[in-house]
Amino acid sequence: MHRLGEMALRSATLLARTVFRSATLLAQTVFRSATLLAQTVLRSATLLAQTVLRSASLLARTVLRSASLLARTMIRFVSLLPQVMIRSAETEIRPLGLAGPPPE
Repeated sequence: MHRLGEMALRSATLLARTVFRSATLLAQTVFRSATLLAQTVLRSATLLAQTVLRSASLLARTVLRSASLLARTMIRFVSLLPQVMIRSAETEIRPLGLAGPPPE
């Protein structure tokens, strides 16, 4: 009976050690997995933020270039407008014989 008690105690001790080791390994694995997941999420969020910033910067540059091109076009149009109006008036006056000979 005494021997049976010792064997039961030894078995219970081994079982407790095994359960403790398994729980420890499981906890370490869960912690490593959670750490890797957090690092992956952080990297993904960082890459996404960088991509969004690059896209926003590119969009802003494109909008500024377009606005600059539009402004230059409008300035050129306004600066040529008097010449166009003068030529248009000359074209209308010439058939009436009120203007001099056409320029060559």
